[in-house]
Amino acid sequence: AQAMQQRFPDLPLASATRGLVAWNNGSLPSALRWLSRAVRSMTKTPSSPRLEALIRVLYGRTFSDSGRLGQALEQFNAAHKACPLCPDPLHQQALALEEQGKNSEAIRALRQAMTLDPKKPELYFDLAKTYESAGRIQDAITMYTRYLGFDPPAELARTARSAMSALRRR
Repeated sequence: AQAMQQRFPDLPLASATRGLVAWNNGSLPSALRWLSRAVRSMTKTPSSPRLEALIRVLYGRTFSDSGRLGQALEQFNAAHKACPLCPDPLHQQALALEEQGKNSEAIRALRQAMTLDPKKPELYFDLAKTYESAGRIQDAITMYTRYLGFDPPAELARTARSAMSALRRR
């Protein structure tokens, strides 16, 4: 990542790659610095809508991990604007909104993401959890059931079944 960034300093992907490496290593300040540079360089070097969305989602997730949900949401919104057909910006936006307790907005974003990628199991699981947080028990059970239809890994399937059992006892 470092060699790529040194060789192509104005390429957004090069800075984003360094940011991703820093984020994976748990160095959020360094990740934010590199991802900020990647976003700034996109104004100089046009990028594809998907690449811009990918970089902005990563930048937003780094803000979210830093507890800066407002800035995270700005990046997720910008990512969605850059690539309206990409489900990931909406998915991440929904997770940040749910964390802020804005369940109805999170549900709306997740449902919109599901229309863009109805075969993405994580959307069903996260929608089930958000319905649960919103007190919409039957909707949560329905989404957990749909999630299980994707045959998720055993541990995640146990989590979904356990949540469904707890919801049915309510």
